[in-house]
Amino acid sequence: MYLLQAPPGSAPTTPTRTSPFASGLRLSRDGGPTGSRWAIVLAGGDGTRLRPLTTDDAGTVVPKQFCSLSGGPSLLEAALARAERPVPRDRVLRVVAADHERFWREQLAHLPPQNVFRLACNRGTALGLFLPLLFVLNRDPEASVVVLPADHHVEDEAILAASLRAALDDAVAGESGVVLLGMSPQDATADYGWIIPAGPYGATRAVSAFVEKPGAVRAGVLRAQGALWNTFLFAGRARVLRDLIERHAGAPARELASAVALGGDAVDRVYEVLEPVDLSHDVFAKAPAALRVLEVPQCGWTDLGTPQRVRACLAQRRPGTVERPLPRLRLDVAAARMASA
Repeated sequence: MYLLQAPPGSAPTTPTRTSPFASGLRLSRDGGPTGSRWAIVLAGGDGTRLRPLTTDDAGTVVPKQFCSLSGGPSLLEAALARAERPVPRDRVLRVVAADHERFWREQLAHLPPQNVFRLACNRGTALGLFLPLLFVLNRDPEASVVVLPADHHVEDEAILAASLRAALDDAVAGESGVVLLGMSPQDATADYGWIIPAGPYGATRAVSAFVEKPGAVRAGVLRAQGALWNTFLFAGRARVLRDLIERHAGAPARELASAVALGGDAVDRVYEVLEPVDLSHDVFAKAPAALRVLEVPQCGWTDLGTPQRVRACLAQRRPGTVERPLPRLRLDVAAARMASA
């Protein structure tokens, strides 16, 4: 609830009623090469835990992915640049919420409109990913994808980019077909999810189990045992990811696939009444044997999910980091004012 400047174009507008897909999902192949690589940036969340930092004087809550950490590019813009390191720009898909259009319209204006997926409502990360996966598979049945959330900060992008490429390579060549990126932990953080690897060391390792936000003592034990922070960054063969979601999400995924096949407004009508499905809890946690994990060296990665993480990230940033000023909502200003209040 502090003075922050909202992004350009954030004045209230009436969202346009559309299909969850920009220009609709065309179930036809383009005759392009098979085995292509795509990226999917998930940017449809509401960021409710950061509302104390993302509410302006007028009471407008700006979802965190459209905010800047230090007055430079928004978190979404940084995620798009991150996605373009291992994947060509024309194969980067953006998943956004229709009712956030006033925030993302200008930030995505320079990008191919057919690559912007407007979700009519929030039905969880599994279904939000399932839709663009169907799009990709109908363009290229042998495609692979890398999936990135839009609320991360990374100090050394080159290290993470190398790991994203390695995960894509392993997902394509390996048996499991899905590779999670586990971050080498800097400390025993208790409010991150953790991945427990198993088996011999190699380029990737098997996944034994997931632990969601353990207490401080358990987090220390996990770190000592070689567990990794769960970043929710991952790569996989698109077909394998689709099948995993269908298998563990059950009826919602099957109904959604049927609606997409029907076309028209069927997707909107079905999507709005589906039960939400969370990718981490409802899919990955039920199928650790189907996954591999690649350890990412420390690169200054932070999931900006809480006000505490925003403040910690700002405190740890390298001196001299300068970003171009933009008239948008700034998390660093908000965090500083909140800390001094």
